[in-house]
Amino acid sequence: MTRCRVVHQTSRAFVTDVRPSCRGSHPSGVLHAFRSTVWTVAAPKLLIQSGNSCKSSREEHAFAWIENSAHLESALSHFETCSFDRKRMVFMPYSAKENWLERYPQFLPVFECTQDGNIVAGLGALGS
Repeated sequence: MTRCRVVHQTSRAFVTDVRPSCRGSHPSGVLHAFRSTVWTVAAPKLLIQSGNSCKSSREEHAFAWIENSAHLESALSHFETCSFDRKRMVFMPYSAKENWLERYPQFLPVFECTQDGNIVAGLGALGS
């Protein structure tokens, strides 16, 4: 049997492809929103916790493609309507949506903020 290393956590680092000298002024990129949801669930009989319940949590990450960072406020507000906290969102300049999708195909944008600030469903939207 092949064994693998057991760890208690992993992480994923996203890296911009925009040169350092251009990052502050580059208009397009990805808005990464993160939230952690905690809820109480019934504990299995074999699990002894305080009472008959235990806490469980789930991390959620969502991404939006921003065509023009001048309209970043539209995307921030849209994520807030989906219960994401603005303090847990970061913008990363990226050269082009196609380049992001090639580098990170498993992290599809759930929506896009167009050049003129409109919000449209992205490739990662439900039902797409």
